[in-house]
Amino acid sequence: GSGTYGTSATNMTGSARDPRDTIVVQDERYVHLVLVTNLVPTTEYYYEIHSGTIVYNDNGLPYRITLPATQSSPPDFYSIFGTVTGSGAADAIVFGRITSDSGTSAYASSAVGSGGTWTLSLGGVRTSDYQSYFNFDSSDTLSLTVRTRGNEVTRSYTLEEVEGDEDISNALEMIAPAGSTGTLPRGLYDQVMAGVS
Repeated sequence: GSGTYGTSATNMTGSARDPRDTIVVQDERYVHLVLVTNLVPTTEYYYEIHSGTIVYNDNGLPYRITLPATQSSPPDFYSIFGTVTGSGAADAIVFGRITSDSGTSAYASSAVGSGGTWTLSLGGVRTSDYQSYFNFDSSDTLSLTVRTRGNEVTRSYTLEEVEGDEDISNALEMIAPAGSTGTLPRGLYDQVMAGVS
């Protein structure tokens, strides 16, 4: 999977690809994560999503998003990690969002590596409208979803349960459904934006 983007709908010269791919080798995947870097805060971007020969857009027009402003004091670095096991692990994405008394954060996401490992950075997670950093503490709930080839599993934890060196691999067994190596229904996409620091 890849994407093209730019600050004009008629001049999308930027490109980005799945971080699991290289310039030379792009594996066939059913679940994509495209990493876009060096964007300018408070700027409107236009983009399209590419999967094989199919281009996804908004009824013939590029999707649009305006990035939030840079925040003056970013929170501390905070990451969690784990392992996805099972036959679907090689083509999986992990999504996480935090729920507290004040609301729910935006999603953070991570591609699952070749050995099933993943790291999710939560320190810079934003509010669901992306306007500020999301405040959370160890008693808040983290919902993790692993998605692969038409299947997904979601588990919830308190942040206290996943702090430190705890690997939460046991709860994220991911099995690709039978027959999932062929075509999948197209047209349902999650637009997940990582926090802009």
